[in-house]
Amino acid sequence: MDIDSSIQLQTQREAVPSAMPARVRVEIDEAEPGPLGFRLQTLGGVFDAAFELYKQNFTTIAFIVACVFIPTQVLLHAAGNLWMKPLMAHTNPDNPDFLSGFAIGCLGLLIGAPQYGVPGYLSLLTSFMASGPVAVAIANVLVGRPLSVAAAYQRAVPIFWRLFWTWTLFFLTYVLVLVLTLVVLVIVAGIAASTPGLQGLFAAGGAEVGIAIVIIMAIVPYVISCLVGTALFAFAPPLIALENLTVMGAVERNSRLVSKGVFWRTCLTISLLPILVFGLQYLMLLSASSVVEAFKWPSWAYFVVNTGLSSIVSFFFQPYWMVLITLMYFDCRVRREGLDVRFMTDNLASLDEYLDPSPPAADAAEQNAAPVVPPAGRAASGPIVIPPLPTAPQGDSS
Repeated sequence: MDIDSSIQLQTQREAVPSAMPARVRVEIDEAEPGPLGFRLQTLGGVFDAAFELYKQNFTTIAFIVACVFIPTQVLLHAAGNLWMKPLMAHTNPDNPDFLSGFAIGCLGLLIGAPQYGVPGYLSLLTSFMASGPVAVAIANVLVGRPLSVAAAYQRAVPIFWRLFWTWTLFFLTYVLVLVLTLVVLVIVAGIAASTPGLQGLFAAGGAEVGIAIVIIMAIVPYVISCLVGTALFAFAPPLIALENLTVMGAVERNSRLVSKGVFWRTCLTISLLPILVFGLQYLMLLSASSVVEAFKWPSWAYFVVNTGLSSIVSFFFQPYWMVLITLMYFDCRVRREGLDVRFMTDNLASLDEYLDPSPPAADAAEQNAAPVVPPAGRAASGPIVIPPLPTAPQGDSS
């Protein structure tokens, strides 16, 4: 909790008359931590909170993802078996065909390797589209208004096209940055290898230098792509789903939201998340695929079992990153915009009766007998208000 929030809560406590019922005073004291999404957390705390939130709301969140993810996985497995495997079987490693290699590369980029949990454009697109209703569901859970699967989709349907174009722009930007970084590294490595002072080092290092170059060419492009992705697209799904922004509006709002103090924290999360989710997914599916292959089943049985296993494993892993991104979005708004204070201010309306100047003293017996009734239309069960966006001046980067 930041200092301003603590001061405001202390002021509210001091302003409440001492005659307020004990039940209401306890509610004020318990209001300080706030809902899960409206309080400051460490980076590890966000990962833990995302896991707990996913576990507690597993049925709703998992079925939101399953509605679109599992059918897509079945189609991707079918495409891999019908097109990818025949193309790779007819490829001659000793005499590679450029067109065949290009077709395999494009198809692999499109569908990935679903049998091992390696994502492609379509599987990531499906996850990105599902992140819209997931963000809506998580936001409502955080404010105590859980939604059904149908209600979450109903609220997210109007923004699906914006999610589609945002993901396409993100994917193209990511691939472009990745390719440009690889080209620059290859040029730098070529120049270094031809430099007379470094030729001896390359020759003496041999295999070790080659391995180091491969590692650098794998890590550096990924890190740079994550930096660009963090600056432009880190919170695109919740920004579009919860703030109803356009594609370019979400990009501009994201760049302002993750600037300054929260950038590196967000970038570290964006960098570790794919390694955590897809790495565990890959290891589990690789082990399962090896076991299935050992049974020597017919091709159709292998396809059915492998498709079912990969869909189930992916079905359990995919929702986690969507929950985590939504919690990180709220955490950034708490840190940058004081969302926790504004949320509590907008949702303590039932205390207005006690924050006003005290009325003239009435008969003590009548005061004791009168029930405490919140102002009309402000019952505790009324709608919880999420504060609107701040209206920052033009050119303000904060």
